[in-house]
This record gives sequence, structure tokens and C-alpha cells, in this order.
Amino acid sequence: MKLYMSKVNRTKNRYDIVKRMILFLFGMLFLCGCNTIETKEDIPLKIWFDQPTSKWNEGLPIGNGSLGAMIYGAPAQEVICLNEETIWSGEKKYHDKKNGYKALDEIRQLLFDGQYVKAERVVAEKLLSTRLPSGTNAYQMLANLLIENAGMDSLRITGVN
Repeated sequence: MKLYMSKVNRTKNRYDIVKRMILFLFGMLFLCGCNTIETKEDIPLKIWFDQPTSKWNEGLPIGNGSLGAMIYGAPAQEVICLNEETIWSGEKKYHDKKNGYKALDEIRQLLFDGQYVKAERVVAEKLLSTRLPSGTNAYQMLANLLIENAGMDSLRITGVN
């Protein structure tokens, strides 16, 4: 793996990214705490979990396409796995197909028409680049944010919301 930034710039970039992620998470926590308007059918728009998870692929993903996090759901000692789109292994060379965006309308129409196999073929031909060897150009985790809530160890939590 080649290094393209000096150590000082990389450290500063990571510090800025962590700062943005923390601000984003606090913003998301604030928005989640605000009252929402109930739907006409009074169906609550909530996700309930019976217990926290320790596995990454069972967590609750949140994000905006650039910043992301995986929430594990342990109230006493929450671990939030942070990710940011610019942190990945590999080189600066991009392998994307240059005119792939031009096929999006055709792909959407095929999907709306229920022609899924043909849409998949068009995606493979016109949008996806050739697959690189495993482990290259993979997103890397930014950090684990640990939030400890003192006094919650003794609470018995029956449902995580």
C-alpha cells in the first residue's frame, strides 16, 4: 500500500473526520430525540430490538452516504463503529467506468418493468468496473466510539428502542 499524504496531514485529516463524525452522531441523536408526527394510521415508525448485539452485521446502520456508523445497541456501554468514505485501502487510481452514469435511466426502466435479469446484465456491462483482487480498495473503519453510561449496569432492559 502506498502512502500519498504526509503523516501530519493524515493525522490532521483523521482528526477532522473524527470531529465531523462525532458532530454528525450528536446531531442524529438530537434528531432522533425530537417528537415526530404520527402517520394517519397511527402506526409508530419505530425499530425495536430485543437485545443488543456484539456482531457488526447485526447492528443498526446510520449515515448519509458520506459518513456512517453501526450502532450495536448496548445502553450501558455503547460501541459505535464509525466510517467515512475517504478512508480506504488502495491507490489513487479509480477503476470506475467513465460513462456508467449514462446507463442509469435504462437500468431504472428495466427494473420498473420487472426485467431484473436484463437489468443486472446491463449493470455488469455498463456500470460496474472489473473486480479488483480481494482486499484491495476496501473501506477501512475510522474508529470505535465508546459511550459509557454510569449506573445503567444494574438496570434490567427488556427492549432496546
